[in-house]
Amino acid sequence: MTPEVDLGYLFDKSYWNMGLGTEASQVTLKFGFWEVKLDWIVAMPKAGYAYAHR
Repeated sequence: MTPEVDLGYLFDKSYWNMGLGTEASQVTLKFGFWEVKLDWIVAMPKAGYAYAHR
């Protein structure tokens, strides 16, 4: 069993709604699962960020 790994990032407001978070998450998850062979990756949006829940 592998330890739990957290995925997190912050963007300045001027970079919101550009798809950067989605793109970063997809690449990171693919790397974590396929290359590092992690069993579990946790990502939770910060409370109050409505767009993070998409």
